[in-house]
Amino acid sequence: MKRITTLALLWAAGFQCTMGTALAQSAPWPQRAIKIVTPTPPGVGSDIFARSYADQLSRLLKVPVIVENKPGALSTIGTDAVAKATPYGYTVLFSTSNPFAMTPFLLSKLPYNPKEDLVPVTQALKGGSFIVANNAVPARNTEELVALAKRQPGHVSFASYGSGSTSHLGFELLQEAAAIEMCMTT
Repeated sequence: MKRITTLALLWAAGFQCTMGTALAQSAPWPQRAIKIVTPTPPGVGSDIFARSYADQLSRLLKVPVIVENKPGALSTIGTDAVAKATPYGYTVLFSTSNPFAMTPFLLSKLPYNPKEDLVPVTQALKGGSFIVANNAVPARNTEELVALAKRQPGHVSFASYGSGSTSHLGFELLQEAAAIEMCMTT
């Protein structure tokens, strides 16, 4: 009888400890500042949108929402920081699809596993890329740009965010599809 009472007390103590943990975990979220990491430098598209979201979230959730820029290495620095962050819901990545759709194919080794270390939460934006040129460039559409590049191989230049970026790879695809040669400037 004494053994059953001891086991019952141990079970009750264990149950109470478990319930205490469950109750502590069920506190309303958020309880502190939220950090949005963007793997881009300040002032570029995703940074601007991240700051806009941070401002709105801060007002809505009544906690500070901070944007931290961690650019470099084809977005792997910022993405890796989030992948290795404590998984308690206060550090999120605001990025394009590059760290998941392009970077794994451009780098032989990543410091994070895009399929296992991160989980998509929501699509925040949907956008596209545009080709724009100075008014003095004698091309008003893609056909004219391709024709110009064919007449002057290697003399028509394009700018990009850097090697491996969406803009860079987009122009590489254009060059391959149109059989033209352009020069990249960064």
